[in-house]
Amino acid sequence: MLVVLGVLAAACPSRARAEQASAAEVKATCVYKVTKFVHWAPETSDETFVVGYFGSNPLDGALEAVFADREVVRRPVILRQLHSLEELDEVHIAVVTEDLGGDLCAFVSRAREQSVLTFGDSPGFAQDGGMVEMSVENRRLKIKINWAECERAGISVSSQLLVLAEQVDDDGCR
Repeated sequence: MLVVLGVLAAACPSRARAEQASAAEVKATCVYKVTKFVHWAPETSDETFVVGYFGSNPLDGALEAVFADREVVRRPVILRQLHSLEELDEVHIAVVTEDLGGDLCAFVSRAREQSVLTFGDSPGFAQDGGMVEMSVENRRLKIKINWAECERAGISVSSQLLVLAEQVDDDGCR
């Protein structure tokens, strides 16, 4: 558990660094760090690990900086802007950086079918059916995990991460 605390603590900058690190940088780092504590169901031998995002500005460019020259599950990472729900078929992670409005249920259902780990930063994202909700409060990262939705998608979350995150039940889409 101390290792998990240390790894996730890196996503929470010190007070001095917090003044320089934006909330977007902290959230983008969270996306990367969480990948170390989840396991996807066995899949085809994709050569790359694809992180998709909805929204024109993926966490203020922070995702590009965090994932540059990194690997997830021993595969190089490719970032891809998503324009439609059908494109969820091509990604392993989807980050929602804008309000999907009425499309949230369709997004959640499609992501679940494809075992896509979903991240969002809008209030209530996890309770509405998203998997990982991120927020920065008082310069500290706060993570909410919808464990049941992860399980429905065939994504297992390490108990070490579940201890650190607030677990929420969803009221949303099934």
